[in-house]
Amino acid sequence: MSDIVRCEEEKVLLDNFNIAGVFNGPSLPTTFTIHHAHDVTVISTYHWNNGQGVPGGTIGLQCDDGSMHGPWPVTTGLGQGGVPNAFWNAHPDAHLHAGTYTVIDSSPSTWSTNGGTGGKGMTSIKGHEHAQHCCCHHCHHG
Repeated sequence: MSDIVRCEEEKVLLDNFNIAGVFNGPSLPTTFTIHHAHDVTVISTYHWNNGQGVPGGTIGLQCDDGSMHGPWPVTTGLGQGGVPNAFWNAHPDAHLHAGTYTVIDSSPSTWSTNGGTGGKGMTSIKGHEHAQHCCCHHCHHG
């Protein structure tokens, strides 16, 4: 068992999902910044791909210090209109230190984007902040 204590409550670290129409191929890197250590529990990206979906691949995170986390294989789920393999979900349980991270999707040409994402790939990331940086009362060792 690790000696790292983390908050029980899961936090949203990035979520640019929206209901507007999408197209393929983000024009900008998909990044997020954390100011304290976190354990990332789930990373989801969207691949509507003109209503075709795309077989699952991998998702990784590259820190601004050059270190790479992952890539991790994904499970897939149905998207808008029942499109198969549109949602990609990785469950890395990865420890990240403070920094800025770029999401690395193995199929950037089919990764959905739109004006609501600001040109970035449609992504949601959740995790647990380490207890020394949170105010929760229900923490556990993980």
